[in-house]
Amino acid sequence: MHPSRRNVESWTKTLEKLLKGDLKMVQCRICHEEDLDSNMESPCSCSGSLKYAHRKCVQRWCNEKGDTTCEICHQVLFSRSSS
Repeated sequence: MHPSRRNVESWTKTLEKLLKGDLKMVQCRICHEEDLDSNMESPCSCSGSLKYAHRKCVQRWCNEKGDTTCEICHQVLFSRSSS
C-alpha cells in the first residue's frame, strides 16, 4: 500500500515545521513515547519533563490507580484548562 499524496504532503509540512522549530517533540511522562507537543496534554501543574502526557495515558493511569490526583503536585488532573 502506497501513501496517498495528501499524506505525503501533510508529513512534509510537519517535518518542515519541526526543522524550523515551529513544532517540538516531547515525551509522555507515562508511556515515555515521544510525540508532537500539540498531541499532548498538560493535565496538572507539573512542569519540565513531567508536564506532558497523552490524554489516553492519563485516563488509563487514573483508572488503574483509582484516583485522579497527581502524585507529584497533588492537583486534580485536568482540573484546569489543558494546553
